[in-house]
Amino acid sequence: MGKFIPTPLTEELVARAEAKHGRVLRFKLPLRSDLTLDVMARPFTTESWDAYYDAQFDAPDDAVINMFSRHILWPCGAELDKLVNAFGVFPGAVLVAMRKAAGGTGAVFDRLDESLPESVLADAGLPAEEAQRLINKAGGLVTLELVKLKVGGSLVIRAPGYTDLSRMQRALSKRVGVAAAFRQATIDGTAWSSQPIGDLLIAAPAAPALVAHALLRLGGADAEAQFLGGADAPPGAAV
Repeated sequence: MGKFIPTPLTEELVARAEAKHGRVLRFKLPLRSDLTLDVMARPFTTESWDAYYDAQFDAPDDAVINMFSRHILWPCGAELDKLVNAFGVFPGAVLVAMRKAAGGTGAVFDRLDESLPESVLADAGLPAEEAQRLINKAGGLVTLELVKLKVGGSLVIRAPGYTDLSRMQRALSKRVGVAAAFRQATIDGTAWSSQPIGDLLIAAPAAPALVAHALLRLGGADAEAQFLGGADAPPGAAV
């Protein structure tokens, strides 16, 4: 009498959802030791990812529940309402799964130079001769990193110059159009990709959020002057 039994997600329901929405995500979500849900949701697109990412700067809770409501396909109706009320983590957990499927987590970053093993290059699909060409072109000054996305696909990014770095920092400070700025920075900062970069970012719309933070790091966003007189040197100390 007191046991909640979720309505099963059938193949017929999945087929109907695919016919209406195209590709859908299916995954199991354990909410409790005795309760694991079958979940179905529409994946992030470039447009929906941009809307979600930018909205979370001003109203993160609203961003989660709004995107959850637009993308969740199963459970649905009154059963969905009961689950959201019983498990406050449910909407956020679904968004985390959607973010993973969109390439927004789990990327591996490796400094690309002569010391990087060929096995790492091969795993990322980067030919050794192409890697050497990129290293030679960088001339020992421009920093390169090899990025292997968890959802498939790899790219090599180069440290941004002043203009590109400023564009990202400006978007962050205004908290407007951040996702679009990050995506453009990823496109501009890509020296090589395992497939056309536009196609890669359509398949992984959340990836620029990871890549752009790496670009900020490579561009020296955290750099801080160290005075010869010490960290607390007075004004006028030698630099």
